[in-house]
Amino acid sequence: MKHRTKTAAAFSAFLAIWVVSLGLVDPATKIVVAADPATSDGDSHELVRNGSFADWTDGAPDHWEVSVGAKNGADEPTSKVARIKGPALMLRGDAKTMAWHAVSQELPVVAGGSYLIEYESRTKDVQREGNQYDNCYVGVASSDKQGKIIAQGFDDVAADTDGWAKHSIAFDVPSSAAATKIVIFLSKSGILAVRNVSATGAKTDTPSTDSVLLANGDFKSWSDGRPDGWQVTMGANNGADAPTSDVGQLDDAGLVLSGNASTMAWYAVIQPLDVRQDKSYTMTFEVQSDGVRQQGSQFDNCYVGVFQLDAAGKPLDVAAEDVSDVPRWKTQRIDFRVPQGVAKTEARIFLSKSGTLRVKNVRVEEAAPRRPFRRTR
Repeated sequence: MKHRTKTAAAFSAFLAIWVVSLGLVDPATKIVVAADPATSDGDSHELVRNGSFADWTDGAPDHWEVSVGAKNGADEPTSKVARIKGPALMLRGDAKTMAWHAVSQELPVVAGGSYLIEYESRTKDVQREGNQYDNCYVGVASSDKQGKIIAQGFDDVAADTDGWAKHSIAFDVPSSAAATKIVIFLSKSGILAVRNVSATGAKTDTPSTDSVLLANGDFKSWSDGRPDGWQVTMGANNGADAPTSDVGQLDDAGLVLSGNASTMAWYAVIQPLDVRQDKSYTMTFEVQSDGVRQQGSQFDNCYVGVFQLDAAGKPLDVAAEDVSDVPRWKTQRIDFRVPQGVAKTEARIFLSKSGTLRVKNVRVEEAAPRRPFRRTR
């Protein structure tokens, strides 16, 4: 169920090239995003060296690494890396470019810290041609001691065509991180310019009780066999209205959904969220599943997620985690933004195949500061 945009996938592909080039991991290593980054106050001083791109030596910006991030089948011609008026960094390529340069810098961050990257970017005539990779971004990634990417966040800036646009990326460095890099990358035709790159510590405050937007997320309160504050509604059926899946309460507080090969109708547990358009939020929850598998004509659903609906109830956006294979209790996180046009936002927990799904301690809070998004559809 978990997918990424093509840009995000290509971003991950470059990160794989980065760590492989250092001889740290096998090229087949799967890139994943950490589900539970730690937080701290971080540092308030500037962490990026030569973020203005004023200083250059031998055609490369001082304190930045210029390396090949992607190839279209050959080592040359390469994309151009240059200092332009501003000053600013410029990356440029066209349909004939075969090897694309990335510009990166390792940041002196602290594992477990929270940080904020700010920069300005602008683009011109950025378009994908032929077999070019779909990358035009500024991003940040953390790796562990083995070189495995454990957290990442990035902004696609291809649409910054109306002059210099200001951006920021707030990110948490996982406690197991050994290195964190900021990366600037273009691998398709056009021009990407970046200037005034800055990284500082960003204090992450513990949300107050007033910022919690979901009721009875611990599932301690029940009435008539149903969790208070939640709607238990039919989510799918396999041709009949009965037998139905089971909805129950865990002994130590929590929700359990279960069914088997004879189950014909499957309950979803839903709660509307009082969120606002153009705001960013974070959902966290604990989850565990046993023996979850698809049998016969069952629908392939076992997830916890957030659905954004229009006035007609049609999904406009979905951020969800497939939790079919979580043998031990695990804390997960979903970051989401409420887009324009959303009439209703719902937290949903749903199982429609054989097995048992257990969920507890669900929380939804306004994100402060904004964290790197993990988007799934």
